[in-house]
Parts: sequence; C-alpha cells; structure tokens
Amino acid sequence: MLNIPSTTPHHTDRMESHGLEKGMNVEVFTTRKRTVYIAIIVVVLLLALVALAFFFLPQISSESNNCQLKGDELKLPPKPEQDPSPVGVRAIPFTGRLPETLVPEHYVIWMKIYMDTSDDIKSNSYDGKINITVKCTKNTNIVKLHTWLLNIDFDSISIYRLPNLDNLWIGNVGTNDTNNFLEITTRKSLIAGDRYMISITYYGQLRMDDPLGFYLTSYNHQGQIRWVALTRFEPTFARKAFPCFDEPQLKATFDIVITHRLNRTALSNMPVVRTVTDGDWRTTYFNTSVPMSTYLVSFAILDFNHIERVTSSGVQVCFICHTVLR
Repeated sequence: MLNIPSTTPHHTDRMESHGLEKGMNVEVFTTRKRTVYIAIIVVVLLLALVALAFFFLPQISSESNNCQLKGDELKLPPKPEQDPSPVGVRAIPFTGRLPETLVPEHYVIWMKIYMDTSDDIKSNSYDGKINITVKCTKNTNIVKLHTWLLNIDFDSISIYRLPNLDNLWIGNVGTNDTNNFLEITTRKSLIAGDRYMISITYYGQLRMDDPLGFYLTSYNHQGQIRWVALTRFEPTFARKAFPCFDEPQLKATFDIVITHRLNRTALSNMPVVRTVTDGDWRTTYFNTSVPMSTYLVSFAILDFNHIERVTSSGVQVCFICHTVLR
C-alpha cells in the first residue's frame, strides 16, 4: 500500500504565492520589453527625419536659387527704393494755396440781380462790381485771388495804391482753372506795408442745377412757382459769387449793396442801413459786417415778407415768411 502524503493548508499557500510571483515577474518582463521596442522605434524615426532633412534641404535651396536666376533672366523690375505713395495721397506738394503776399481787409460788393422774365436775356443772372482793400506783406507784382464760373471783365481790372489812388497799371491778366485763380500782373510792384484797392467788374449766372455759390431755387405758393436767389458758400464757394480771397483764415469786413426789383426783398448778414429807389429798382445797403471768412457771407433776394424786432437785451431779430406777417 502506497502512502500518499497529505497536503496541508500551509503548503498549499506557499505554492499559490510562488505561482503569483512567477506570473508577476513574467508580466513585468513583458512590459519592459515593449517599452524598449517603442524607444527603439522612436529613435529610428528621429534618425530618419534628420536624414530626410539633410537630403532635401540642399535641393530646396538649389531650386530657390534657380528661380531667382530665372527671374534675373526675365529682367524683372527692381524693387523700388521706397514704397510708392498710397492711393489718394498726392505725390507732389499741393500748390493751390494763395501766396502769402496780400491780406484782405475790406470788401465792398455791389450786385444787380435779374430774376424776372421782363429782364429778357439777362434773366437769371447778375452784374457785379467789387472793391477789395488789401495790405501787402511782401513785395510782389503778381496778385492772385479766387474766381470760379464768373465772367471777369479783364479791361475793368485796376489796382490803386491807397490813400492817393496811384494807379499801378495792369500788365497781364489770366486765369488758372485748376486752382480757380485770377492772376493779375502789375507794371509796378506792390510794396510791403502799403495798402491797395483791387477793383473788378464781373458778370455771373444764377444757376438752378447747382445749389452751391449764388443760385436759384423755387417754392410752390398756392399752386404758383416762385423763385428766390440764395447763397451757400461753405466751405469754398464764395468764389462762385464774387472774386475774393476764398481761404478761411483770410478774414475781412464786408459792405454789401444789392439792387433788385421793387417786388422783392434783399437780405444779408447785417441790418439794412438805407434803401434808394429808382423806377422799378431798389438798392439796399447793409451795415458793415464784423471781420469774417468769405464762406460766412450770406445774402438772399426773395418775395417773402419780414418784420424786425429788438429783444429786451438789445438783439435785433428778423422774422421771414412767405405769408403776411402782422
């Protein structure tokens, strides 16, 4: 009879523990082996990338040089030394300003307005005459001022030295349409520090399709079309109504005189000082203005009614309306 040793619980536990330890060792060995393989693959890939870089970079550089050579062969235009001016920016200095040789001090403007059909061929136009007192700041024999779309009587132009009205005599007269200049050359030079009077006769149209400068507009009153003449000079459109130094810094005082039909009223910046009637015509004289830029000058010829009042603080107020005011 064989004696079979009995397996005790303690012996069984040791066998199981040994089996677990062996399994764990196998698993750890497998994990480390996998990690080594991955590391080797990464190193190989990096070496391959470095090799590719060294292989292709010289070819890319060579192709770039070849492109540059081809460009040279095609004679491409050289790169400018500096960038061209942006769109809308002048490449040359602007020369459209008035020279700093004359400063206007006072204007006397007279106009006769033709707005009725009875005025025949002169309808929708006006005659004008202007005297401008200026002070000369630099010796010159060239006088420049602004005019635009006006018919200037060149033969009427005179320049006198004040206060004795010594005639300087006119040499040449011309216009610069690009800058709206009237250019007058005198035979005698204007002397710095002296004052002069520029006298010009001109003729203008009252335009209905251009609400800038001195123009015509209309309104409907009880089914009847009525016309009024108005001004809009801002920023640089006074030159369309009378010759002037039409830059805002050149302020001066203004005396405005308007001759119009008896059935119309003339208005301007300043109050009326007197009127003179001659047949069907009335001449309205306005008070001398404060010093102001040309674009602030304003006048109107219309058939509106108006009343004037003085406030308690002494301010004169004018109310204008096309209906009867009481």
